Amino acid sequence: MSDQATASRPKRCPFCRMSTTIRFARVWLCLTCHDQLYDFFRASVVQGIVAFAFGLGLLFFLVEEVLLFAALVFIKHRFPPPWERHG
Repeated sequence: MSDQATASRPKRCPFCRMSTTIRFARVWLCLTCHDQLYDFFRASVVQGIVAFAFGLGLLFFLVEEVLLFAALVFIKHRFPPPWERHG
């Protein structure tokens, strides 16, 4: 495929499939997923400290991280805050 054909194709967020123009670490992200990614990083630091303090296993920590990110993205896309609701 030519460079011109790939450049004209709309970019999609890999998590929610929405069109986007925002790149973060070479990944195209919609505005909602971009915001949630920062929340995810903050929560991951806290969970990492808790996992280390209580001696939780790596597999448990990874499963928890995946579920956290899925919940952040799903909830933000499906249930916008009351101040952003229209109608």
